Amino acid sequence: IGKQGVANTYANFSLADVHFIDGQALAPTDFGETDTNGVWQPKEYSGTYGTNGFHLDFKDNSSNAALGNDAAGSNTWTVNNLSVAAGAGNDSLRDSPSQIADQTDSGAGGEVVGNYATWNPLSNSTNAPTNGNLDLPQTGGGVTRCNSTIAVSSGKWYFETTLVAAGSATTVGIAASEITDNYPGQDALSYAYTFEQGTKINSNSQPSYGSALGAGDVFQVAMDLDNNKLYFGKNGTWMSSSNPETGANPVYTLSAGTYRAIARPYGGATIAANFGQRAFAYTAPTNFKSLNTANLPTPTIADGSKYFDTNIWDGNSTSRDIATTLSPDFVWIKGRSHATNNVVYDAVRGATQVMYIDTGSATRSQSTQLTAFNSNSFSLAAGNEVNLSGRSYVGYAWDAGSSTTTIAAGSISSGVPSIASTVRANPTAGFSIVKYTPSQGSVIAHGLNQAPGVIFIKGLGSRSWRVYHKSIDPTKTLYFDTSHPAVDSSRVTAVTNTTFTYGTVGSMDYLAYCFAPVESYSAMGIYTGNGSSSDGPFVFTGFKVAWLLIRTTNSSEWRLYDMERNSYNPADRLIFPNSSEVEYASAGYNCDFVSNGFKMRNNHGGMNTSGHTYVYLAFASHPFKTARAH
Repeated sequence: IGKQGVANTYANFSLADVHFIDGQALAPTDFGETDTNGVWQPKEYSGTYGTNGFHLDFKDNSSNAALGNDAAGSNTWTVNNLSVAAGAGNDSLRDSPSQIADQTDSGAGGEVVGNYATWNPLSNSTNAPTNGNLDLPQTGGGVTRCNSTIAVSSGKWYFETTLVAAGSATTVGIAASEITDNYPGQDALSYAYTFEQGTKINSNSQPSYGSALGAGDVFQVAMDLDNNKLYFGKNGTWMSSSNPETGANPVYTLSAGTYRAIARPYGGATIAANFGQRAFAYTAPTNFKSLNTANLPTPTIADGSKYFDTNIWDGNSTSRDIATTLSPDFVWIKGRSHATNNVVYDAVRGATQVMYIDTGSATRSQSTQLTAFNSNSFSLAAGNEVNLSGRSYVGYAWDAGSSTTTIAAGSISSGVPSIASTVRANPTAGFSIVKYTPSQGSVIAHGLNQAPGVIFIKGLGSRSWRVYHKSIDPTKTLYFDTSHPAVDSSRVTAVTNTTFTYGTVGSMDYLAYCFAPVESYSAMGIYTGNGSSSDGPFVFTGFKVAWLLIRTTNSSEWRLYDMERNSYNPADRLIFPNSSEVEYASAGYNCDFVSNGFKMRNNHGGMNTSGHTYVYLAFASHPFKTARAH
């Protein structure tokens, strides 16, 4: 099963549920269906299998031979090179793309049905994982580390690694960043243990702790992110009299953050991880769970298309409505086949008021473009820049809530100079549209319940677009309508859960589009280029990406990807927001959208220049808890 012809080409994946139907041509809907959140889910097959058909469900793992049992009849398979023996060599894992509701995780491992964490092959190529991405042998030099596919910011979690073959400085732990070019514990946001030396390590400080591990020993990690405590154990005993259940004597007290498992085998070492997909060697502490998607919190937004949508259409020079999955309040349209401006419209200024992202020109009334925002569509006029026959277009739509309100001057907080603002906000989706007339150092309410991570600001007269991004120096700003590097001219001087401060005096109205991070739906952050022409950085977002905006803080164009124009990996179709250029397609701009983030594949056009800092803003199609691989 999984071999192609006689060429000895074998599939490189684990099998979860195999149906072979003899004598019938069936549809995908016989085996799966789309749920209410737009995610493809497997369902029970109710048909027949035919004479030579079979169903391998792998539910009986009482012996090696039982794994090959035909659940549909008598066409049982003979098992070869598989084992159900306890320990790191067990090939019968609980991992499955199906998730069962209301499961109990007692901490024994091998109990919960869902997708478990593995080592992420996209995060590291020097020490490439093997054996279903659970084993990590040293296959190259350097100090690179590998991260797990699941990262968590709350809850209590447990995993084990077995030292299969000892080396000289094998290191395992957790980290709050996706850094791969530092060894575990080298930076301030990673906390680890060096197996063969018996030391703990953080911020490159490496004191003795516990005792060294040898081949066959099991290393235990318990992370309590509700109380920000970390514990290390060996062969069933927690080191230095620590106790995860009582909270006593943690090896480290952590900073709040989103943590993933990390590892670096060294000196010829090999380690094997168990994140709970098979029985643990030692039962997890009470209330600590395995790293499994079924154990992740229920996301606030289960279907990103209810708040953000992408639409593609061919112009027809006839008045029409473009259907959306939401009630649009902010729409961004770009011609794909011809050179046209990036045009934006919003419900606060009014549907017929257009601005151009790629220029600093003033807003203007235009009745021959977008003409109305509807409950589940936006209306286009007969032609002009957004609907001409013979041309193709892409449009992005965001939901900014159901009403526009005015927050009066002085009502934000007593003693703080503030100005009135007109606000249309959707706190659930972390997006608001704010219109105001600034005064020097004035405070403006943004209408969200958390601090925006990205703000696009534009004076409605002739003014450049300014971009505030939380991940860069707050004294610097980026411009949307140019490729200039970040410069020392920031106007946003403070951002809080309710307001932002704009440090200038205005002679005109200003508009701000504010985006706050919403777990499993939106993310904004930075990554550092590594200069590779084939294996760029992986960025964890916690969701399957639907829309991605990127640029370096050095001189560079903005780049915009989306899943509709790039329906399969690698994504290579770009729009340049600071330019009217046509859509550009080139393998040199390859980027992968995967279930938990994105990965830059090369360095053409400065997408991955070594040492350069890149900022990004991303929106989800589906959260990692329910996403299927792209």
